[in-house]
Amino acid sequence: MALVRTAGIDRAATTDGVTLTFRSDPRVERELRALVAIETECCTWARWEVRADGDGGLVMHAGTTGHGVAVLQSMFDVPARGVGARGL
Repeated sequence: MALVRTAGIDRAATTDGVTLTFRSDPRVERELRALVAIETECCTWARWEVRADGDGGLVMHAGTTGHGVAVLQSMFDVPARGVGARGL
């Protein structure tokens, strides 16, 4: 995903999927929300959300259950659940 390369700050595995942090910018937020809207329609097996992180960044979280957790983590190239954060 080009947005991860151009505006990504961090990404981390979570117990239910993945969290990606982006720099806060109106253009980044519009693109991120548009991508999440597409993923919400496409991948209904996961929950997708975008929110401000309180530190001036944007957070995209995708979560699910079962085998879907590993799928989400591999989609965004994060280490396996429980391993912790990995910078971009």
